[in-house]
Amino acid sequence: MKLLNSKIFTALIVIIALWLALSSVKLASQRAAVDKDVSGVETKIREVQDDTDYLNKFLAYFQTPAFLEKEARLKLNYKAQGEEVVFIYKDKNFKKEPDSTNLEELLAGMPNYKKWGLYLLGY
Repeated sequence: MKLLNSKIFTALIVIIALWLALSSVKLASQRAAVDKDVSGVETKIREVQDDTDYLNKFLAYFQTPAFLEKEARLKLNYKAQGEEVVFIYKDKNFKKEPDSTNLEELLAGMPNYKKWGLYLLGY
């Protein structure tokens, strides 16, 4: 009985209680950090699964006859039976005629604020 009422025993109990309280606070902060890391990893796992699903769909599309026919048409100049192909080439000798309106005439009919805007923009 004397031991339970002593100041040393009370001080020892207080120290043990403080140590337990600090340990529980430390564990709670560590648990929060681990939970945050786990949620980050779960998010990354979901993103990777979504990317994997997208790539699997993309690969499945590569194996479809529609894709193969499209690529054959573009790269191998494939044409179906009864189909006619027309090639259109750009004329390299085509020269654009200059506009008949003079820049000074265009500026003369323009309001002053637009002229300043063009000047400040470097036109």
